[in-house]
Amino acid sequence: MSKTKDPTYEDLRKELSDEENIKSFVFRNTMTAEERKQADEEFRKLRFESLKEMSDEH
Repeated sequence: MSKTKDPTYEDLRKELSDEENIKSFVFRNTMTAEERKQADEEFRKLRFESLKEMSDEH
């Protein structure tokens, strides 16, 4: 059993939009730990790019 606390939806809502939450969890349970790590890194990169684009628009 993992000793780390998985974030709740409420925790994630504070940091991510609903769309980002959905994208970050699609097929998550079928991935290996290494695949999850890679997907998290890719998602984080895309999120930062998206946030940068949003800030560039303002």
